[in-house]
Amino acid sequence: MKLLAKAALAAIGIWALAAVVVWVDLGLRAREAYAEGLKYIEWDKHPEIKAAYYDAELSSRQARLDREFQAGRVAPDAYKAKMSLLRFERDERISESSLKYAYVWFQTGCDLLSPPQSRWVRLCCGRMPTTLKRWKTELKVQGVPFEDYMFE
Repeated sequence: MKLLAKAALAAIGIWALAAVVVWVDLGLRAREAYAEGLKYIEWDKHPEIKAAYYDAELSSRQARLDREFQAGRVAPDAYKAKMSLLRFERDERISESSLKYAYVWFQTGCDLLSPPQSRWVRLCCGRMPTTLKRWKTELKVQGVPFEDYMFE
């Protein structure tokens, strides 16, 4: 009988520990989703910050490719193609809608990382409607056709 009680207590303890770990993990992920959403909102307001970020990323990746080329690990034709691809990726990332990414991060925090209804989940859910409205306005200005079901 004592063995059964110890086993039950151990099972309850393990379950409680797992529940706490999951709760903390979801909270941390929701906090990260909210922070990423805010980053993209800021980039929408200040596109020069977004451009500087991707310029720095491009410089870093180009420097790494230059080192590989200097070491002889990349052929000249492959080097030119990869450099062109790096510039293309940078240009595409800059031209993409920051509001789209902000909405997706807030949606992730609100829909995928709850329950539990942590502070960060509530903040994500609170930011979703206004971000979606701004994104739809941006799409209308650009003349991009859309239907409401596309955002669900």
